[in-house]
Amino acid sequence: MSPCSRRTPRWAYVAAVTKRIRLGVLVTGVMYRYPGLLTKIVTALDVLSGGRAQLGVGASWYEREQVGLGVLVVPVKERSERLEETLQICLQMWSDNNGPYQGTHYQLAETLCVPAPLTRPRPPILIGGGGLRKTLLLVARYADACNLFASSPEEVAPKLDALRSHGEAE
Repeated sequence: MSPCSRRTPRWAYVAAVTKRIRLGVLVTGVMYRYPGLLTKIVTALDVLSGGRAQLGVGASWYEREQVGLGVLVVPVKERSERLEETLQICLQMWSDNNGPYQGTHYQLAETLCVPAPLTRPRPPILIGGGGLRKTLLLVARYADACNLFASSPEEVAPKLDALRSHGEAE
């Protein structure tokens, strides 16, 4: 699904006419929305749906789409850093700590999130990507699920091994 904001009202409609499905995009690129706004969007969907939203986020791998949409394209390393900061901001906004956030790429004067999400302790987080060193470490550290890119069991096996190793270390 496209990260375009015009899709947000559709999620509100789906939330209103369904009762059981979990709602959210599989993965939105971290570069498409500022972290505080992304958190508020997922929170609003969680409230509207009675606690059925999830956050799906990744490091914005599809540069052609970013260029085509006029989204800032930064090096992969910076996108990974922004992904981690976004996850930290989301978790802070979904906690009782509404203080400031000071990161390398994002600074928030206050991490207020009112209304709070209905899902406790927070909406589930899914991270898309399969980078062995950084992305899967972020999955182990912050997420409830991941979306791995692989076309065969032989491709996914080392990713699962890395995820297991990161999980044990965390």
